[in-house]
Amino acid sequence: MPYDMQSVDVQAETLVRLDIPAEDAVRIEQVLYALPDLWQTYQRRILKQQHFKGVTTGQVRLLSVLMHNAPCSVGTVANALNISMGAASESVDKLVELGYITRKHSKIDRRQVILDLTSEAREIAASVREMRINQISEVFEQMTPDERDGFIKGLHLYRDVLANFPLVLDEPARSGLPEDGSVAGPGAIEAAR
Repeated sequence: MPYDMQSVDVQAETLVRLDIPAEDAVRIEQVLYALPDLWQTYQRRILKQQHFKGVTTGQVRLLSVLMHNAPCSVGTVANALNISMGAASESVDKLVELGYITRKHSKIDRRQVILDLTSEAREIAASVREMRINQISEVFEQMTPDERDGFIKGLHLYRDVLANFPLVLDEPARSGLPEDGSVAGPGAIEAAR
């Protein structure tokens, strides 16, 4: 039996309606339990870092967006996080106050505000990245090369399904699959609950 397959509450009627093979039922439920737990554990650990005292999870995500996109506008941040301009601006204000972000007017269009990370924030981001690399390396040390490849492939496949899966299943086929015949992903199982 795969790793950490303790007893879970398998929603048999949902899995039958979605035509999920019985041998995958426990695995799917394990993923449904593991993903939120993984995210919550990650958030708790990041926020316990001394340099993130007083910073919310959303602000850490905003800093991450800036790490990959800075210098950029508030609009870029809002779009990347799928939040309103007002919410992005509020978070930016707090992070400017804490000394993690600089805010300047664009030289091209004075109406546009350009955000960038301070050198302190870049150092923190680099240390967090290094910590994450070490964590993933530790996981990989416990896996065979084939398991590593499967893990990476699975993450990419799940991301692709999440990105392309319909948000609402309007008229599901009698098997529970979308009308276009595509395979129901984990999002469909969660949405059916």
